[in-house]
Amino acid sequence: MLFKKIKHKNFDYTPRFYKPEIDEELKKREKFSFRSNATRSRTWGKRNIIFWLLIFIVVIYLYLSLS
Repeated sequence: MLFKKIKHKNFDYTPRFYKPEIDEELKKREKFSFRSNATRSRTWGKRNIIFWLLIFIVVIYLYLSLS
């Protein structure tokens, strides 16, 4: 009992009255094309470096102006 892992219960729900050809939300999702996570992470990485560089410059400026 001490080493028994707890397993999550599987949830498998198949809707009874679902018609994908009528689903408007699915059509909207297919209409819009979103960027992949890989391109988002690359741009966020560049923004992150610029953000920390700006904070570093502000800290140096405050240190030099107050001393």
